[in-house]
Amino acid sequence: AMRLLVVDDEHDIARVLKAGLEAENFVVDTAYDGEQGSLLARTNNYDAIILDDMLPHKSGRQVCREIRASENSSPILMLTVQSDLECKVEAFESGADDYLTKPFSFKELPTRIRALLRRPQILKMQSGFYHTALARPTLNSSKTEMPYITMATRSCFIRLL
Repeated sequence: AMRLLVVDDEHDIARVLKAGLEAENFVVDTAYDGEQGSLLARTNNYDAIILDDMLPHKSGRQVCREIRASENSSPILMLTVQSDLECKVEAFESGADDYLTKPFSFKELPTRIRALLRRPQILKMQSGFYHTALARPTLNSSKTEMPYITMATRSCFIRLL
């Protein structure tokens, strides 16, 4: 089963997400603040991370930067009430791979997670080889060293030959 980390300071929302994702056959760990979420994400192997932005102790964007600085390439989906364009752009620039605003239809969440989890496999099939930096480059990686670069929202991959 795929292992997920849900980081949300609203305990009721975290419990509902955990129960719903477990019903979709995911194994789910939860954290309720930025410090705990960052620690869990950097010390465990997760297939994907669902991260609220407005968290106690550390913002979701700060957690995202810490995760990427630790060379963790797990897909990160920001799940937050902030719907303005500036917050979305900052989230992607912090290392997020996807962004979903609350409220949302729960059915969309596992669909987005599965789409994020397919991306490395698609790249592997297209290129004949795979390195995690190809699918989820770290913030300090050089675009000239990678056969793929990310454009716009990090969800559109363009192959350079």
